[in-house]
Amino acid sequence: MWRRTLAVNVASAAELVRLMLPALRRSRGHVIFVNASPGMTGVPRWSAFVASKAALRGWPTLREEEAAHGIRVTTVYSAATATSCWGRSRTPTGARMIPSCASGRRRWRR
Repeated sequence: MWRRTLAVNVASAAELVRLMLPALRRSRGHVIFVNASPGMTGVPRWSAFVASKAALRGWPTLREEEAAHGIRVTTVYSAATATSCWGRSRTPTGARMIPSCASGRRRWRR
């Protein structure tokens, strides 16, 4: 699971940027990373996902590396999305993580 999660969330982004870098430099393009807040805060029992999003969070250093070529880099943190994994996500104490749509933050409920 770790390898697959890192491959999907980190390695694929790196490979796509690598492949697109010549065109991005010619066009002075814009790289936009879509991230998730667990990469900043963590979620119990989501270690692989959290690690992959934390790794992606470090990618705006690409901004400094490619500034001379005019490439812009943005990381977007979207609001929580109520997917099937939300209902299965529990802390060690049994609290269930649910989205709070009004604030875009997660909260814990027993």
